[in-house]
Amino acid sequence: MLTRPLLRALLAVCLLAPAACDRNIKVSDEDIKQIQYKDMVTMMQNKPRNKSLFDVLGKGNEATVVLDPRPAKKFEQGHIPGAVNIPLPQIVAGHKDLAEAKNIIVYGTGWMDYSSPAAAKRLMAVGYHNVFDFRGGLELWKSEGGRVESAAAATQPVDGGK
Repeated sequence: MLTRPLLRALLAVCLLAPAACDRNIKVSDEDIKQIQYKDMVTMMQNKPRNKSLFDVLGKGNEATVVLDPRPAKKFEQGHIPGAVNIPLPQIVAGHKDLAEAKNIIVYGTGWMDYSSPAAAKRLMAVGYHNVFDFRGGLELWKSEGGRVESAAAATQPVDGGK
């Protein structure tokens, strides 16, 4: 025989469980929007270069955050200028570094690094919108002539140590 407190607890679980399940957003690889190098540079400058990109973003003057989900050590070795480092396990709704983000571009090391699509899916699953995956990552960024920052470069003297 069920006691009243146990019955109340079961009733609460039954009533609250569907609401909690509604918050879990299912995301598949097909939901990930890919972004090309030129469009990424344009978004980073907050100026859509073509109508299709403007349609996706809605507005061209919104904050774009470039997110590197790789471990901190890899980020320190080299990253896209202005990128924030939020390792994949630390991606949560309401993260302070994403508070102002209207658009989020995620990248990894290269074509075979699946941390960027995994991070993009995680971001969408926790409720972020306008998430883009820059496939090819740092490899493609460098091959297109993009500049790279690193912690080592930041600690080297500008005058060459003289």
